[in-house]
Amino acid sequence: MRLITNIAARDHALQALHQQRDKFKPRLVGEVFALFYSPSFINQDGTTVAGFFPGYMVGSQSPVGLGDHWAMARLPDGLEFLFMPKFVPDHRTVLIDLASNVFVIFSIRQAV
Repeated sequence: MRLITNIAARDHALQALHQQRDKFKPRLVGEVFALFYSPSFINQDGTTVAGFFPGYMVGSQSPVGLGDHWAMARLPDGLEFLFMPKFVPDHRTVLIDLASNVFVIFSIRQAV
């Protein structure tokens, strides 16, 4: 698993991450705070649910035995979370923002 420390979050995204972390409860003993990519959320008629945008949602994940496709992100203030990057991390800063505050969905991308 990779460790990403060259990461920053916009103020409103950082606040939302901390709020989500504060109320986080693992599904099983030993699982940790993680973000999972959700590409869609659709109604029965096939339309996208209002307020939804593709991005990362909070969940619970065991840190045991994870492969190289997983990364541990460590923000400058110490907050950590697991996620699967949709990019190959390099020297550029990784930026976290809110993609939707209706569903608390985060965007995670490398800065240009």
